[in-house]
Parts: sequence; C-alpha cells; structure tokens
Amino acid sequence: MTHLGLDIGTKTIVVAFKGTDGKTHYISEINGYWPFERATPFVENMLNDPNKVRSDGTKRPARWIKLPDSNRIIVLGRDAEEFAYAKNDTLLRPMAEGGISPEEEAMTVLSAIVQGLINMTENDLGQFDEEIKLCYCTTATAINKESNID
Repeated sequence: MTHLGLDIGTKTIVVAFKGTDGKTHYISEINGYWPFERATPFVENMLNDPNKVRSDGTKRPARWIKLPDSNRIIVLGRDAEEFAYAKNDTLLRPMAEGGISPEEEAMTVLSAIVQGLINMTENDLGQFDEEIKLCYCTTATAINKESNID
C-alpha cells in the first residue's frame, strides 16, 4: 500500500512519500495562482511551450488550468509566482487565515495544485496501488481571533 503525507499550508503544499530507495522524499508547490483574464491561443501556446525554462530551472510547459465557465486561464504554483512577479502584480492565494479563501475559484485552484502534486508523486513512484493511505494535517484554531475552522 502506498502511503502519502499531505500538508496544505498557506504558502506551500507538500507531499511526502517513501521512494523506491526506502528514503522519504518531498515534492512541494507554491500555494498560489495568477489569472489571465482571457484564454487566447497566444497565452495557451506560451504556457504549453515545452522548451521554456521555468523558474525552477526545468524545461517544461507551465502548470495551469482553464476555468470553463469564465474562459479564464489560471496559472498555478511557482509558475504563477513567476508571472505575477514579472507583471509586478500580487500572487493570489487559495487559502486565507488557515482555511479556504472566499474567492470563487479558490477550491478549484487548490484541488488542481494538490492533484498536480499527487500526479508528480505517482510519476516518481510508478503507478499507485489500488489502496493509498493519505495522512494530512488540519489547521488549528487561531489563538488571536475568533474563527470556526471546523
């Protein structure tokens, strides 16, 4: 059975797993996104370019999703950070105060980032077994303000 650890933090999401070498490995992604207001062929081609050297030093397409109802493209993780900073803009976050942000696309973005990390983990380990045990962290109640994290 494959065991995965998942920590969804406000800044970073981390997946931990035991590799085929028996050692613990980690894959992380920035917990952030940056939107292109319109999905155009130019933007899609730029994001899909497999020869572009990304901020993590690898040549690969950017990680992104297209929101079906709004025709917006959302760039994810480190790639989003790269675009936001290049445009002197703010990296948006799907998390706020230890929970999901009230922004409309926050849950979609967060699930896309987690799914991408799980896929990268499966690429490292090989096809997952039918059963996977997932251990995850939960947010603690804030000590400095009233909140209902439950």
